[in-house]
Amino acid sequence: VSVEDFWDRPGIRALNFMCSRCDVSVRPVAVPTDGQKFYLVKAHFRLAQGFGHASDCGQEDQAAIRARAQAESVLGGANPSVLVVSRLELRADVKTVSAAMPRSAQVAGALEPDLRAPLADVLTASRIRNGKASRINPIVDQYLNFPHDRSLPLEVPGKSGTYETVFSKLQSVWNGDRAPSGILFAKIGLKPISRTWNSLAVPLCAGQANESGTGPFWKRQVHLRINTEGWKEPSRDTLWTEIEQAQKAERERAPDRSGMLFFIGERDSHKRELFHADDRRLICAMVGAYPSATQSLRR
Repeated sequence: VSVEDFWDRPGIRALNFMCSRCDVSVRPVAVPTDGQKFYLVKAHFRLAQGFGHASDCGQEDQAAIRARAQAESVLGGANPSVLVVSRLELRADVKTVSAAMPRSAQVAGALEPDLRAPLADVLTASRIRNGKASRINPIVDQYLNFPHDRSLPLEVPGKSGTYETVFSKLQSVWNGDRAPSGILFAKIGLKPISRTWNSLAVPLCAGQANESGTGPFWKRQVHLRINTEGWKEPSRDTLWTEIEQAQKAERERAPDRSGMLFFIGERDSHKRELFHADDRRLICAMVGAYPSATQSLRR
């Protein structure tokens, strides 16, 4: 399972998880901190201090693979340590197990039987059968951290193609006549984020620039209005934390550390610079290298 499938569900205990390959205990982590600076990363499972994966588990290879991915394609061949996501499939329910069940029964109930097969066989087959995500977070993670593999296929509600074509910079589509589709993204603006009990209004680095040379940088700045009415409180809180920390990273202007917002939504029918989204699974904020170095829109 992905940690995002559980992070906003009530009653989840941090100590109730283990690696599906070697049974070592792990705990879900969403926003690690470094002193007074906050750097948002993809939610993930972390080992307890002093513990490690088994030598034949394969999980320890991922850090090296991600480092190599910044310079070359690593997902095109047989690579058992990385599961390629090719489709976004929204699910209404998530299969869980009871904490009161014996540990062996939890594994049998939560995982497919073939996950006890050799790791290489399991993940090679899973790329085709189970290369699906239930929210955009792991898809965004793959887009940002595997830049030389964006020619791989991807399908999301309303659009199919490759990672390169399904993702669109908001600045390139905001003033078009056609309704934008796929996953839109932009750096988070530095103006205050408006937050109420049932909505967020997030300024984004896209829109019509002010060419007069005086006054605000944006003449018409794009905002994303997120309707959170009906959301569970943990869902509201985790999204707010993601956006807040991503904006903080953007304000620090560190090299290759842009705070970005990704979403699938709709444009307002009357106000072109306003976009709407209301599904938590289709919104996420992440920090990483902005996918282009040709133009800076930090404002």
